[in-house]
Amino acid sequence: MDGTRIQEGSSLRLPFSGRVQEEWSRLTSGRYGRRLERILGDEKSSGIRRIQKIIQPRLSFAIKTIDRVDGDSVTLEGGVVLKSGKLAWVLECCRLAVCFVATIGPGVEREISRLSQEGCLTDEYLLDRIGSLAVEAVVDDFQREMGERYGGANGGTTLRFSPGYCDWPIMEQRKIFSLVDSRRAGVRLTPSLLMVPRKSISGVFGIIEEGRPTWRAFRNPCLQCDRRSCPERREPRFSPSAGSVRKRRAGARGDG
Repeated sequence: MDGTRIQEGSSLRLPFSGRVQEEWSRLTSGRYGRRLERILGDEKSSGIRRIQKIIQPRLSFAIKTIDRVDGDSVTLEGGVVLKSGKLAWVLECCRLAVCFVATIGPGVEREISRLSQEGCLTDEYLLDRIGSLAVEAVVDDFQREMGERYGGANGGTTLRFSPGYCDWPIMEQRKIFSLVDSRRAGVRLTPSLLMVPRKSISGVFGIIEEGRPTWRAFRNPCLQCDRRSCPERREPRFSPSAGSVRKRRAGARGDG
């Protein structure tokens, strides 16, 4: 099943919501709060509009049927093999995988470069964090939409994975780019496999379809890892349909 299309927009909701809200709140309420307000502008609303002008979200994705899951690899329709044992474990109970490339465009990078040249290092850092939060928010919203559209009322999505994280080699980046229309998304790979614009994310996640045992399908490999201080460590959580998961668990136990 090829679901390739482009999702783009001229603005992004600020302040952020969902998973990135905590980091956004930390930036705006901490010691950098006043400086961040100055970056955004004298008036908060006009500052948000200013940031929205340089953030141009674009996303390309493809929905692929999972043909086979082995111990250390996932084979998608068309014969593309993703080599990661942890990814295979996470996608074992899924029939569909969503591959994507997302970006917020080059505007933030140009502004960061300008601040760097002017020696405004703190401002450069803050805008860099805003850019990272923005692209995460774009993918979070997209993943939530996919879970609701294809997972049904009692479905959802798995954790998402990106090449270069956990046990998934960065060389696999080329495979993700071969599955989506990255050119229309405005993202390219360098010879060293870095993405341009820098504020871009590529990856894959599985669809947990309605009627499947969601609490068994949702798996977090971080719980099996001893690297407690890993900055990419993800805390235990269920799919976006967490309420339905709790309801199903209660039913399975025979609770009221």
